[in-house]
Amino acid sequence: MDKKKKGIVAVLILVIIVCAVGIVSYFVKQNKAKDENKKIQKIAKEETEEKTDDEVSIDFEALQQQNADIYAWIRIPETQIDYPILQHPSDDAYYLNHTVEGTEGLPGSIYTEKVNSKDFTDFNTVIYGHNMKNGTMFKDLHKYEEEAFFKENPYVYIYLPDRTLKYHIVAAVTFDDRYIPYSYDFSKKKECQKFLDDVQSGVIKNTKAVYAEEQEITTDDKIITMSTCIANQNERRWIVVAKLEEDSTQK
Repeated sequence: MDKKKKGIVAVLILVIIVCAVGIVSYFVKQNKAKDENKKIQKIAKEETEEKTDDEVSIDFEALQQQNADIYAWIRIPETQIDYPILQHPSDDAYYLNHTVEGTEGLPGSIYTEKVNSKDFTDFNTVIYGHNMKNGTMFKDLHKYEEEAFFKENPYVYIYLPDRTLKYHIVAAVTFDDRYIPYSYDFSKKKECQKFLDDVQSGVIKNTKAVYAEEQEITTDDKIITMSTCIANQNERRWIVVAKLEEDSTQK
């Protein structure tokens, strides 16, 4: 074998080794992230497994000893979505690629940004999470592409230190990748209605959308928008919108 061929073979071997190392590193990180999630879930709900979704209490004191940025918890029954919600005090993008324990890289965390208050009193609180192939983070939001699942599993629970919020899912649609909090001025009723109209009509025509037709939603409601990616569609997002139905402090 001449020197040129030997050089090509050496390069190919190096590429294979680098790829193999990358794949192994990826799966090691994913497994570590899963272990972190299990640990956090155990800390949060050590003694609450037998309680209903409305009765679950989260140990925020213990959670905040792990990470002071944890301020809420989100759970969607019949999905794997059962995570703390975080908000970084200065870097909105931090939890896009950092786990609850601060490990850099995927799967990141479930998080909101500083544009939203932490008490969910804004008209629209936008919650972000990655669409992970292993089913974690916000992957299961894609279950709402199926109308049967959408109808049978309409509730989202958000737990705060002082109360529980129960939301009813009203829409699951394909959206574009616009930055929602700054694309609409939610301090104005007209802009709130514009967002609701865009969700209802679909900003991207002839794409997947499922609605709870019997659920009326107005600018007087408090809503959450859960946003995640769509595989191989970088310029689109899958969003699930839900309106506040019950606030335990108001019962």
